[in-house]
Amino acid sequence: MKKGVICILIFLGCSVHVYAGGLYIREFGQPSQGTAGAGANLLAEDASLAFQNPAGVFRLEGDSEWMVTGIILDSSIKFDPDDRNTVVGNDGGDAGDTQFGGAVFYTRKLNEQWGAAFALNSVAGSALEYDEGFVGRYTGKQAEVITISLSPSVAYKINEELSVSIGVNAVYGELELKAAIPPFIGPAITERDGLAKIDNGDDYDITGRASILWQAAENWRLALIYVGESKLNFNSDLELTLPGPLSGVTADNIGTDVKVVFPQGLAASALYDVNDRWSVMARLGWEEWSRLQSVPVTTSQTGSAIPIEWDDVWSLAAGLRYDNNGPWSWYSGIAYDSDAGKPQTRVAILPTDQQWRLAGGVSYNWSEKYTIGSAITYIDLGSAKSNVGSPGGVYAGDFSTNRLIVWGFNLNWR
Repeated sequence: MKKGVICILIFLGCSVHVYAGGLYIREFGQPSQGTAGAGANLLAEDASLAFQNPAGVFRLEGDSEWMVTGIILDSSIKFDPDDRNTVVGNDGGDAGDTQFGGAVFYTRKLNEQWGAAFALNSVAGSALEYDEGFVGRYTGKQAEVITISLSPSVAYKINEELSVSIGVNAVYGELELKAAIPPFIGPAITERDGLAKIDNGDDYDITGRASILWQAAENWRLALIYVGESKLNFNSDLELTLPGPLSGVTADNIGTDVKVVFPQGLAASALYDVNDRWSVMARLGWEEWSRLQSVPVTTSQTGSAIPIEWDDVWSLAAGLRYDNNGPWSWYSGIAYDSDAGKPQTRVAILPTDQQWRLAGGVSYNWSEKYTIGSAITYIDLGSAKSNVGSPGGVYAGDFSTNRLIVWGFNLNWR
């Protein structure tokens, strides 16, 4: 039994890593979503800067501003096994789903030199569920994560051109995962599979953040933002349904700790006002996903550190903003994120490699007090080639369809 639990921990550890090791989502329905993130730390024209760059609070028109946003996230994820695949099963159908999320942002100028900002982001997303008998079921068949981030900050204006901010990110997460367990003896077919389920997993952590906004010249604006590393230790319940001859035998309420690192990140941005209508912007980002070399997964009886060997992620975004010198503003952008993983460790519950984003958006000044807007982003998650060995066989192939569409909407008032 102990040997079986160790094998199961290995399967679940890989699944937990790859799900949490995906790239950070930057879409919350804020106006800068329309620039594919290129203008996220620079535009400083609404309360969403409470999360993106609180140092910009002094550029806002109102002494205090609020923004509420919402997103609808639609995913389509279809796997195509290739000739290297040896697991008996099917292609899993479309594992995508439709999820919802949103955010609340608040900013306030306390006086001429001090400001404050507050952001609450909630994303119930990245839910995946493959059909019964999926060939990748031993690396994960279902996953769902809910995260909430609370980010208060203070800002200080050094002079008319330069301001800075410091704050914290308090992150709370919940985790649920399911993976099939192959029989230890005999053919690995769906009818003889067991099931490992992790649920009721939750934890929180607090880390620091800092940002700078500099009006370097009349037409030039520069920004730098840093977010520290978070570590979540999901204290979870593990339920096992044993495979093979013991199929149907269940052990539940096994206390399990799953430790996941969300790495630090740094981003530098630049914006140039071509004239009073057009602005161009760019963003270079770095996330230290190489910190996630392994994922410890433990119970009271045993434990294992799962080797992962991920790489750092680099991102580059470019965007445009057009203001018609009236109530309308238009946004567009494109972004690229490098691949964090490798085919040998890429499992089914987060099928991403390099990513491309195409985005557009619009804002309308309804009145002096209210601004409304919308943005849409198409995210190509890549072919995500996999070649993962397990006791149940080799899970190999790529994804013929692998995309997200994020539609966001926002309301800002001062």
